[in-house]
Amino acid sequence: MLIQGTRLIFGSDPKYVQIPQFLSSNIEVGGLSLGVFRVFIIFMALVLAAGVWLIFYKTDFGIKIRAVTQNREIAASFGINSGQVYSFTFALGAGLAGVAGALFGALNIVLPTMGMGYVVEAFLTVVTGGGALLGSAIASLAIGELQSFFALITNSTFAKFLIFVLIVVFLRFRPQGLISSSGKRR
Repeated sequence: MLIQGTRLIFGSDPKYVQIPQFLSSNIEVGGLSLGVFRVFIIFMALVLAAGVWLIFYKTDFGIKIRAVTQNREIAASFGINSGQVYSFTFALGAGLAGVAGALFGALNIVLPTMGMGYVVEAFLTVVTGGGALLGSAIASLAIGELQSFFALITNSTFAKFLIFVLIVVFLRFRPQGLISSSGKRR
């Protein structure tokens, strides 16, 4: 419904997002040429990850989020409104996805289906990380670097295939992921 609604409102033709002028230059670091916009995206990702960590682990609402996630009924018995928690976490996730889409839109063309190709990769990253924020960050870094390395020696399609195979093998022997919030798996 959202994709079709977007097509009806904005059309299905590709849209292009212009990178701001002050972010469109390159910087030289040790013989490498890095795009300032890509460095900005990395910086924003780190700031947003730190913000999510602060919300989850340093606020009372973060305690409520973790309580509802672990056991909804017990959290409700302590007076936590799970509907409010679900609404806030959905809004937080939607907001983060919106920021990611706005930043990523300047790197590629913008289409109503632009995020579809990344859903499986995002899911596998979270599962590989074990559901913990730190585990997901480590898994995303490892998966990204391995995929870049494999794409360098083969091609990007075969690199994705190799990453999926490695994730399946990894999860076969460690189903709880890299960092698990609990010692045992249900």
